[in-house]
Amino acid sequence: MGMLATFTPIPAGCVDDVVEDPSLIERDYADVAVDCDKAWQGIHFLLTGSDWEGDPPLSLMIMGGRELTDDGVRLLSSDEVQQVAATLPMEEVLRARFDPQRMNQLDIYPGIWSEGDAACDYLLEHYGPLADLFRDAAGRGDAIAISIA
Repeated sequence: MGMLATFTPIPAGCVDDVVEDPSLIERDYADVAVDCDKAWQGIHFLLTGSDWEGDPPLSLMIMGGRELTDDGVRLLSSDEVQQVAATLPMEEVLRARFDPQRMNQLDIYPGIWSEGDAACDYLLEHYGPLADLFRDAAGRGDAIAISIA
């Protein structure tokens, strides 16, 4: 099955409740989550040029947030969501950053980079809805819960 990433907007007025009880994310907000499938680390690479690191605010989109649970659920604050949303590049910029050789060297998950343009298309198909989620959440002042499992 692999490691899948889900991004869930959390309304500002509900953040404290979610911090206290992270199970609310799945129970109350799953219907508005965006699933990035296995594209998460590839998207992070396109945003930052790195496997796990990178400069904020773009590095925050996938790898940011404070840890809420031991199994990898993290929470980006409303301010962090707004910072990310304000700096998101267009898909054409990310396509130009696609470097299958470097991605293989860094062992970027899910390791499909020899597929060339099809692999890049896969990343961008997941980036578009994720970018829209961040822009919409920023406009509402939402936080975003990130789960990679």
